[in-house]
Amino acid sequence: AGIDDNATSVAITISSAEDVTFTEDILLGDSKKAIFGAGSDFEILHNSVTGNLFNLAANPLEIHQVGTNSVLQLYRDPGNGVIAQFYGGTTEAGSIATDTSLLKINAVSALSFSTNNGSEAMRIDSSGNVGIGTSSPAHTLDVNSSASIPVRIHSTASANMAVELDSANGYNSNIEFKINDVSKWYVGAEASTNAFRFYNSTGSSESMRITSGGNVLVGDTSVTDASTGAKVYSKTGFGIITNNNENAGGVRLVSSAQNSVLVHSDPNNERADSFIAFNVDASQAMIINDSLNVG
Repeated sequence: AGIDDNATSVAITISSAEDVTFTEDILLGDSKKAIFGAGSDFEILHNSVTGNLFNLAANPLEIHQVGTNSVLQLYRDPGNGVIAQFYGGTTEAGSIATDTSLLKINAVSALSFSTNNGSEAMRIDSSGNVGIGTSSPAHTLDVNSSASIPVRIHSTASANMAVELDSANGYNSNIEFKINDVSKWYVGAEASTNAFRFYNSTGSSESMRITSGGNVLVGDTSVTDASTGAKVYSKTGFGIITNNNENAGGVRLVSSAQNSVLVHSDPNNERADSFIAFNVDASQAMIINDSLNVG
């Protein structure tokens, strides 16, 4: 039974170890099954309604290869197109396809990677956002971790290392610092001036900047020459230059070629009543007037 009576040769060989070898194609009629296992553990069938079916009973399908060859190979002819589809019930979850030498994994909604027997570790959502430690990534790369150092970038190159932040032309490039998801500070490059600035997000104001010329400004955004009486905090050639809205200027500390330090009031000799005062707890401790008298 089960062998074509009109066959010119027998297509089945049974060895002494009861291995069965088929030397011809096996043809099953619609709704006829090839059943493996006493409990119908694995069934292969075809019917006119659902097409080709592989039915598993209680146990999963196991393919065991002894040797170094591939365990499973899937081919498509022609070579481009869907090679396998995956369903949850009757709902398609995704597919695997080939495009020349490219393997394409297509998820209908999201692609999830799990470890520890099902604990999700990473997800790529339908917008292309990648979440590590989160199933709802809000950014292109969203990392959520309980570790004190969640991200480490290490280079083994025999060269100086850099992390690049590249904004579009005309836009600032910043790093934002938050506490409990509340923005506190921005630091980064200003596109219009090439200055490096420290921006207080809480007060919505700039706190400090380093200009492209190397000047350091605290509480101000522009620098001009000290001789003009402008508000200058640091200028190339001096350590610190400050004033208190006075045309004569305030105090500057200078390191010269002889490694001396100069405390200079009225550097451009613009006032006749210049002095240097040293105060402690709002009380004057010492004063040097423009005649070099010390009191």
